Amino acid sequence: MMKKTKYLMLILVLLQFTKLCIAQVPVTWTINPATYQYQMTMTCKANEACVDLADTSNYIAAFVGTECRGVVKTRTIVGPDKLGLLTIKSNSISGEKVKFQIYKASTNTVLQILDSTIFSQGSQKGTLASPVILYTNHVPTDISISNNSIIENSALNTPIGVLSAIDQDAGTLFNYSLTVGQTENTQFSIIGNQLVVNTNFDYETDSIKIIELKVDDNGGCSYLETFTITIIDGNDAPTVLKLSSPFISDHQQTGSFMGEFSTIDPDLNDSHTYSLVSGVGSTDNSQFYIQHDTLYNLYTLDYTKQPIYFIRARTTDLGNLFIEKTFTVNVSNVNDAPNDILINKFNIDENLNNSTPIGTLTVIDNDLADTHTLTVESGLDSASVNIIGNMLNTNASYNFEQKDTLYINVRATDPFAAYYVKTFTIVVNDVNDTPTNIALSTDSVQELSPVNTSIGKFSTTDEDAGATHSYSLTSGTGDTDNNLFVISGNQLQSNLSYTYTGQTYSLRIKSTDNGGLSVDKIFHIKVYNKNEAPLNIIIDTTNVIEDNDPMTYVSKLKTIDNDFPDTFTYSLVAGTGNEDNSEFKIKEDNLVITTKTNYDVKTVYHIRVKSTDLEGLSLEKAFDIAVTDIPGNTIPLPSTNYISPNGDTKNDFWKIENVDIYKDFSLQIFDQFGQIIYEVPNNYNNEFDGKLNENPLPTGNYYYVFKNGKITYKGNITIVN
Repeated sequence: MMKKTKYLMLILVLLQFTKLCIAQVPVTWTINPATYQYQMTMTCKANEACVDLADTSNYIAAFVGTECRGVVKTRTIVGPDKLGLLTIKSNSISGEKVKFQIYKASTNTVLQILDSTIFSQGSQKGTLASPVILYTNHVPTDISISNNSIIENSALNTPIGVLSAIDQDAGTLFNYSLTVGQTENTQFSIIGNQLVVNTNFDYETDSIKIIELKVDDNGGCSYLETFTITIIDGNDAPTVLKLSSPFISDHQQTGSFMGEFSTIDPDLNDSHTYSLVSGVGSTDNSQFYIQHDTLYNLYTLDYTKQPIYFIRARTTDLGNLFIEKTFTVNVSNVNDAPNDILINKFNIDENLNNSTPIGTLTVIDNDLADTHTLTVESGLDSASVNIIGNMLNTNASYNFEQKDTLYINVRATDPFAAYYVKTFTIVVNDVNDTPTNIALSTDSVQELSPVNTSIGKFSTTDEDAGATHSYSLTSGTGDTDNNLFVISGNQLQSNLSYTYTGQTYSLRIKSTDNGGLSVDKIFHIKVYNKNEAPLNIIIDTTNVIEDNDPMTYVSKLKTIDNDFPDTFTYSLVAGTGNEDNSEFKIKEDNLVITTKTNYDVKTVYHIRVKSTDLEGLSLEKAFDIAVTDIPGNTIPLPSTNYISPNGDTKNDFWKIENVDIYKDFSLQIFDQFGQIIYEVPNNYNNEFDGKLNENPLPTGNYYYVFKNGKITYKGNITIVN
């Protein structure tokens, strides 16, 4: 009995221990579905520290506040995923915020989920293929660095930039590290949140570094990103200093080229300044100077006095790094070419004869014993000079107005064929030139002009630009009428009022320049007739015989004018008495009538004629042209007696030729019953179109009466419709 009791107690203890070891979902994770009206569904899976949980014993619960609204076991298997098909309950159609918890069976712990959703009746979130992931921690999404460049040759542990990361979880702490897989990661280190230099970089060797960084958050998630670090070109000290010409010739003048410095520098785009500095090998620095990168001498070098010079130079780059070097300058004893040619005079007056001396030439040569041959080099204006001995002479007569400056190339050659060429500027001096011609702007004057009338302005042709001239009447050949004119300034004026007789006056004028040189010229002044307006217009005949042909000559037009000779043009113009201008034309000086006349119709025509002379003066006059009656002559009415008013533009109207001359006639048209179908008291203008009240008249014969106070025309009109 005792033994059985012990076994029973042992079994109870084991059962109690087993109960403690088996995972237990919190007792509060219960829900009574019957107490809620609405529901939504969600297909979801759990994720802890960026790792999906793959245990079918886990649970996912939904809460509104502390109240459980749904719980499900993650037992739905889709591939590697373990999903929960969660139903969430509510008594509100929408708007409640739903949070989540995960029960992790393997550790018997409850995990808080960061994500939440808003309840919405009947909605479905997530699918088996794309479930909603519930995270206990979100992975970082980005790494940034405040600076991604570093100057070459920076010291070890020099900071490059500050690291930072982006994570949607508030309060996340980050830890940064360099990954193992990227080769150039070993050239950098991370101290705290700073990326620092772990080696000495050389821009000229490699200007870009590729690194990979990792950030771990305090929730077990991490993120990788690759960065490019740029190595900035820093200043490197020069390595080599050179002088291009260590051998120079003696007798070179002060400031001559001694050589050119150059520098080798790892920085390819660097520039350098050069200077002479004290130190070992600087014995003769005081004999030279440097301008830019070129070495010049301060004193004339003489091989016989000192064949070797020692200088010490420095090259300094833009970053003030420098190197120094000692140079040996060797002077060689060689023949020197002439180095200058001088002339004692470099100007000459214009208009001098050929072979006039200009100036004496002198050659400068370091070899004092040398003699020199002077010649003129071709080109420029060299052909205008020659050299005899050391004298430069003219080879032409110079004209200042054509060329005021000559450019001459002169060569000096020593006995060893060394030479020097120099261009001389020879100035041609302006001297006063004699005027060559006088011009008068106008050589005629109108008759009856008052005394002191300006006739024209004088001007003078003179090579001297800017020369001024005075004008006077002078005695000599051609001065016959000098007393009839006066000169005021540069203007020729009349000395009396001339009467036109067709005469010409002769006078002699002198132009004197401001240097006292002068020229004379004879001028002939004409007096021209003053134009006057026409006085009268006359015609030979003032009548025309009736029944004439169109374009019949009527009369010759003539003009009475005091100006002789003069010519005139004639025209018909508007004005008093122009009523019948349209019936006439003027051809040159002939008046013609354009229409046939009929004495019974019109006895007088009224026209107005204008005569205009060559200078535009004119006179107008009205004329009456009478029609001469031919006794017993009756002229039939020139009309058509057939009309077909069908709109084809042919015979659509009853027409009378020259209808304008029948303005005083009245017209009546009758039908065969004697009824008037058309009438006008005067001014008929060929308007009758065979209609009555806009309606076509019947085809047939009609009769007209066309009359004035003297004559009556009767006839028939056939209308065809």
